[in-house]
Amino acid sequence: MNLPHFSPPMFRILLLLSWLMCCCLPAVVLAEQAPVCRVTKELDKLALRGCSAEVGVQDLPAHLNVEHDRQQGQWVKVRLSALPNSAVLDIGIPDAYWIEVFSYEANASEAKPLMRLNEQSSFHERPVLHRNLLLQLGASEVSRDVYIHYQTHGKTPLQMHLYSQRSFAQHDAISHLLNGLIFGLMLIVVPLVILVFRSVHNSNYQIYAGLVLANLAFLAQVEGYGFQFLWPESPHMNMKMPGVFALIVTLWHIVFAIRFLQMRERMLKLYLWHISFFWLISAVLILQIITGVDEIALPVAFSYSILALIAALRAVRIGVPAATFYLIGNGVEIFFVVFMLGVSITFGNPFTFISVLDYPKIGYVGEAVFFAAAVWSQVRLFNERQAELRVRRLAETEQLLKAERDKIEALDKAKQQQLQLASASHDIAQPLASLRFAAAALGQKAENRGLAEHLEQTLSYAQSMLKDMISRTKEEHVTTDEEIDVHALLQQIAREFEAVARQKGLRLNIHDCSLKFAGSSLLLYRILSNLVSNALRYTNRGRVVV
Repeated sequence: MNLPHFSPPMFRILLLLSWLMCCCLPAVVLAEQAPVCRVTKELDKLALRGCSAEVGVQDLPAHLNVEHDRQQGQWVKVRLSALPNSAVLDIGIPDAYWIEVFSYEANASEAKPLMRLNEQSSFHERPVLHRNLLLQLGASEVSRDVYIHYQTHGKTPLQMHLYSQRSFAQHDAISHLLNGLIFGLMLIVVPLVILVFRSVHNSNYQIYAGLVLANLAFLAQVEGYGFQFLWPESPHMNMKMPGVFALIVTLWHIVFAIRFLQMRERMLKLYLWHISFFWLISAVLILQIITGVDEIALPVAFSYSILALIAALRAVRIGVPAATFYLIGNGVEIFFVVFMLGVSITFGNPFTFISVLDYPKIGYVGEAVFFAAAVWSQVRLFNERQAELRVRRLAETEQLLKAERDKIEALDKAKQQQLQLASASHDIAQPLASLRFAAAALGQKAENRGLAEHLEQTLSYAQSMLKDMISRTKEEHVTTDEEIDVHALLQQIAREFEAVARQKGLRLNIHDCSLKFAGSSLLLYRILSNLVSNALRYTNRGRVVV
């Protein structure tokens, strides 16, 4: 595949993305001995990233009664001071393949298990019935160490927070409100786009609506709403669904890119690459559904993101309508959803002040906004071209009518001239006949007989010329009108446009008409043909009746 020639602005965009990647990867926080988090009576919200750290198996207390192999999964240790009041510990992820949490208080002989969930644990087995994994920590006069042993997608980091009961209720309400605003915005976009663009002969808006709904399903799943409301008794299915939805989103991306960027007509090689990725991702999706193995989904999605970026840059370079909006939206989605989320899951979150679950929200909302602008811009250009085409066709029809009018006027004028000539010939014939009678009277005298014969011959010749002229005028005169059979004409139009109507899924109905009248069948055919052509062009569903 030949890569596109990058202009300086495109090169700067790629350079910026590369710089961000290089900055983010080294920023992953390395494990170190965590200090103790001081908890006061005025506890509101306390981020635990400063007092939590990954620990090795060799640093674990020997008496931890774990159900899973210590060598498996990840271990995180949180050091808390005495708790004056009970608190809520937000572990920071919506679910895990399995997780076990222990509390080891100072001077205690053994650790106390606080949570044990495995691959068969339903939603109702959680200690706190919430979309995120939560723990209730009772008040304590001594410090404690909390050990969390878990396995989830990749190395998704725990971004834990400690809340008072009241502050958690406020935080949870605000979180639901923000999620509702984001989900509501994405839900409103779908019917709005359909209502605005449904009359346009362009399916890009339909594919865009499908893409937005797929993004919404992915966000709802990673926020924990799927396990809470849709399949609370299917934990194994719940862990599959993030990868499944991510692959479905990628498939919608491929279809949208092919149609929106007009790849089949303008970028054939990239079109073939996209088709290949479509079938590859479809196979990975089936594998994900059957086996639940999600290690393949992320590399495949990352590989396609590179291809999508190349296609967007190429589209901008060759001047595909609204490709700039598509490039920006695609870049936002790739950076936040593919790169930042992928880095956070694989290596750890480089920006600890941002939740891992916020990256998809930022990416998909930004993508939805810019893709909506791209669809609107492309449809606007399409409408402008259609309006220009309608104006041209109207002008052609007017020119056709004018030409036919001029033709009829010219024929009428010629007809009038012929009639005038015939009338003049008839008028001249009468005095000639009188002259012949006078010549005959003149020839009765012998001395005038020669002159009379000469006049008779001359008048006979003149009368024969007038008779020929009148006869020729009658033969050349033809009527400009002809009898038009309207039914036969409509049937001819129906046969010619039947294939076009069937291709668009429309019905073309012709009413029976027995009317016959005099006129120009060619002119009527051209006018009706133009009307039927426009009706089929600008009708998206239903039927056209003539």
